Amino acid sequence: MPATLPVAFLLGLASTLHCWGMCGGILAAFTLGIPGPGVVTGGFRGLLITGFNLGRVFSYAMGGLVAGAIGNALVLLPLRAPLFVALQVAAGIILVITALRLGGWLRSGAWMERVGARLWGKLQPWCRSLLPVDRLWRALALGALWGWIPCGLVYSALAWSAASAEPMAGALTMLAFGAGTLPGMLAAGLAGSRINTRLANPVLRQVLAALLIAAGVLGPLSSLYFAAVSGHGAHIH
Repeated sequence: MPATLPVAFLLGLASTLHCWGMCGGILAAFTLGIPGPGVVTGGFRGLLITGFNLGRVFSYAMGGLVAGAIGNALVLLPLRAPLFVALQVAAGIILVITALRLGGWLRSGAWMERVGARLWGKLQPWCRSLLPVDRLWRALALGALWGWIPCGLVYSALAWSAASAEPMAGALTMLAFGAGTLPGMLAAGLAGSRINTRLANPVLRQVLAALLIAAGVLGPLSSLYFAAVSGHGAHIH
C-alpha cells in the first residue's frame, strides 16, 4: 500500500525526535564505544557510524519482511476481507497510541516496550561483546542488533508492515521507516554530545504526532470504506 510508505517515513522522523528529546541521544552508547581520534581517523569514524546505521536499517527491513509474511499468512485464511480490515484497524490503533505518547498527550502505553524488553535483554550481552567498535563489521553487527531495541515507534511501523499483508511491502515499509531515521541519527552520531537538542522541541514532536494520528485514523477508515464498496459490488453481481 503506497500510503504506508510516507506514514512509515514520518514515524522514522518522529523516532529520531523522540530519542533526541527523551533519551539524550540514542547513539550515546555506540559513539562511546568508538576509539578516540588517536586510534581512528575522522573519516573512518564517519564510516563506522554509517555502517552502524546501515545495519540498523537492515534489521528493520528484515523485521518488516517477517511482519509482512505474517500478515499475508493471516489474510490467506478464510474470511480474508474481514481479517485484512482487522489488521488495518489494529495497525491504526497502535499508531494512534504511539502518536499520543509522542505528543505527550498519553502517559500510559509503555507495554509495547515491555513486550520486547525480554528479547532486548538477551541481545545486550551480544552488543557489549562488539565493543570497542573499531571495525566496520562490528559497526554493522551492532547496528543490526540495535535495531531490535524496545521502541513503540518501531513496533508501530512493524504493525503497518504486517497490515500490508505482503512480505516485500512490509520490508519496504520498514526501509521507509529507517530512511526517516537516517538524517537525524547520522547527525547525532557525527555531532555526538554537541547535537542541538532544540531540534527536538515539543512543538515539532506534537506536529508530527498530529499527522500520525490523522494517518492512524484515516488509514483504517479508507480500508473499511473500500471493503464496504467491494462487498456491495459483490452483492450486486
